[in-house]
Amino acid sequence: ASLASVGAFVADAAIDCLLVHRDPPDGGIFEVLAALPRAEGLTAVPVIVLSGQLGPEVCRRFVRAGADDTVGDDVAAAGGLHVAVENALERRARQAETSLARRGEDERARLAVAGLDDGLWDWDVTADRVHWSDRCFEMLGYAPGQFEPSFEAFIDLVHPDDRARVEAQNLHHNEQCTPLFDSEF
Repeated sequence: ASLASVGAFVADAAIDCLLVHRDPPDGGIFEVLAALPRAEGLTAVPVIVLSGQLGPEVCRRFVRAGADDTVGDDVAAAGGLHVAVENALERRARQAETSLARRGEDERARLAVAGLDDGLWDWDVTADRVHWSDRCFEMLGYAPGQFEPSFEAFIDLVHPDDRARVEAQNLHHNEQCTPLFDSEF
């Protein structure tokens, strides 16, 4: 099976857990893990890599690449594979519960923000993604989504007399890892 068909199979099949050999015949394990469909950063189903006699560092790389667990030949031979599967399924059930709770909290936060009549913006610096609430656009005299929000768009809206100071404060905030960027202009 091709890597694309593995991803399609997992997306379409009603399977509870996927066991993957450390050396699949049609590609490396890391390519297989990358081909699996994901939701909220997790593979669609728990994945356990049958790792053979590989050492702990390689097994940690499998987990960092998306596997839920690894099982060596000795554990599998001793009947321990079912424990790894049960543990992976239990972890996923807990993660699903946490995700549902978080979505409920997100919805409550969204409703609370909507009732504030404040304009909010959020900048994920590591991903360089900026989100502006509809009210933020409106408070600045723009239609929601009228332009792509970005830090550069924010700076362009700052009065020219204040830009250098605001940019310097932002640089200081990022370099010193201060918990809050606060600037009045």
